[in-house]
Amino acid sequence: MAQLVANYTNFVPPSSTSVLKSGTGKIHAIFATSLSATPATVTIYDNTSGSGNILFSFQVAGPLPVCIILPNYLALRFYVGCTVVTPANVYCYLVTEESEESFTPPVADFTTYHCRVYNSADITIPNATYTTLTFDSEQSDQGAMHSTVTNNHRITFPAAGFYIFGGCIAYMAHATGIRYIRVLLNGVTELATHRSNSVGATPATYVSVSSGYDFDQNDYITLQAYQNSGGDLILLATTSTPVFWAAKVL
Repeated sequence: MAQLVANYTNFVPPSSTSVLKSGTGKIHAIFATSLSATPATVTIYDNTSGSGNILFSFQVAGPLPVCIILPNYLALRFYVGCTVVTPANVYCYLVTEESEESFTPPVADFTTYHCRVYNSADITIPNATYTTLTFDSEQSDQGAMHSTVTNNHRITFPAAGFYIFGGCIAYMAHATGIRYIRVLLNGVTELATHRSNSVGATPATYVSVSSGYDFDQNDYITLQAYQNSGGDLILLATTSTPVFWAAKVL
């Protein structure tokens, strides 16, 4: 059970480095006053050394006192300890909370996950058949999201989170039929799709798709192509196709 601590040991005199607590806890109120009109900084550290990891700092100048009230959901939580450093002429007093429960500081994952892969050669797409594309080359792969050897048709998500993803392909020129591109989740669920009529007998037909999704760890996506021209069609290997990409944003 937590309890508020408001006693003389929480008083910090001027020009002092005072360790108020060790271990975990919260700060619910801060009061400070200065005998000088010149602004001076009070610094509170999340440790017992009085340097390094700053939890909070503020300035105070006389004759006006500083009063900071922090309800529970805004309380300043310390994990290692609470040390207050005051400059000359500044008196400080804190109301803290000691907790018997243990908690672990949240760990943020700042790893950047992104990849952009492509195929270096043309790919043949049979008539009226969804074909999963493979990618033998990588322009970038941060986080081992793709392999050019094992399951090279997949982009796999090493960490849960929200990712954006997309792909682009170019069908060889042919006047007949519809051209599709789609992205599947774990080989089953369609996440995004786009279709286009053939643009004619002369230029290639480019089709692209992009979207975003909240993936679980080890989910994977694949890129598929479909056409119904009446025969095989070639997906052209160009400077921009076929390409498949994903990047973590949250």
